[in-house]
Amino acid sequence: VTLTGTGATRTLQGSAITIGSTLAGGANSLTITGNLVTGGAITDVTNLSVSGSSSLGGDITTSGTQGYSGAVTLTSSVILTTSANTVIFSDILNGDGVSSRNLTVSVGASNITFTGAVGGSQGLGNISLTSTGTTTFTSTVNASAILQNSTSGTTAINGASINTTGGTQTYNNAVTLGGSADKTLTATTVTFNSTVSGAYGLAITGNAVFGNETADTVTITGSSKNLSVTGTTGIYTNSITTSGSQTFTGAVTVANATTLSASAITTGSTITASANNLTLTTDAISIGGNLTGTGALV
Repeated sequence: VTLTGTGATRTLQGSAITIGSTLAGGANSLTITGNLVTGGAITDVTNLSVSGSSSLGGDITTSGTQGYSGAVTLTSSVILTTSANTVIFSDILNGDGVSSRNLTVSVGASNITFTGAVGGSQGLGNISLTSTGTTTFTSTVNASAILQNSTSGTTAINGASINTTGGTQTYNNAVTLGGSADKTLTATTVTFNSTVSGAYGLAITGNAVFGNETADTVTITGSSKNLSVTGTTGIYTNSITTSGSQTFTGAVTVANATTLSASAITTGSTITASANNLTLTTDAISIGGNLTGTGALV
């Protein structure tokens, strides 16, 4: 399919609009009034909007925004790309259950918004995101792995849980904990390569890495909000502060001079600090294994 002319808005209306092969947009906007089914790539479209559900079986490239108002199902691994414009999923997003469907979204300096549950009824494969604006997860996520590629911008975790059991979660930009509930992240390893902040508790089921430099602080405010890690913990930041407790069940490695501030600090295994100073600011300490290092313990 080829959209003729340039700079106009083309509207396709029907109960279901099926594009079985490729669509070349000719630098026109495309409005789908109804449901959309694609089997090939959509390219050279300015803005794309779909009022109904979307079944996506090919990559989509737009210079402008992409807006999916209804439920989205991936029938293939899909790459969505804009030229620094938003991609908004206003409803749920699922795979089709045939195989793990990977999702790649790249918007440059703009925003990515997941309003509904991601992988709620059928989990996705790997999710790869590139946004130096704000990426927002408003609800729960179930996928094989998550990678936020951008080192600037923000990933806002506003839903209650992100589950990548058997896979990793890596956030290379700042993470905020918002919404209305404490957060549970489940993965083999959750890696935060920038700051973590918010007013909700954070429970990590798996291993955790906090920061890749000293400025990547962790600050959890709110009323008695806790931080817990069931696996091993690597601490590369110089500060982890919580309004509630901090619990590290597995071995802890302190890679920089670090201050842990909490109402209570509990470890279930060893702490290895090497030559790094470790400051514990708390009312209650329970150390479950050997603490070794040549730096100061305060």
